[in-house]
Amino acid sequence: MLWMMSCREAAEAMTEAQLSPLPFRRRIALKMHLLMCRLCRRAVRQSKAIGVVVRSLAATTGTEDGDPAALGDLSPEARERMKEAIRDET
Repeated sequence: MLWMMSCREAAEAMTEAQLSPLPFRRRIALKMHLLMCRLCRRAVRQSKAIGVVVRSLAATTGTEDGDPAALGDLSPEARERMKEAIRDET
């Protein structure tokens, strides 16, 4: 029986995959979903772009552990730079 993940299930799996490796079947189901769903592929690219921006910003603000909570309030200029970087990655 062929089982296809919904976009909601794929989003949950993508989040889980950022925290720890997915079990084999779930990883394959996610890959199959991503092969067929352009919107979820876009979500993966955006998530990766956000991660790059947050890590970069953390490095420039002295929070090398990459903890986004340690960034505090951002200036309007920093917010705009983040938006531009995310737009450039997508």
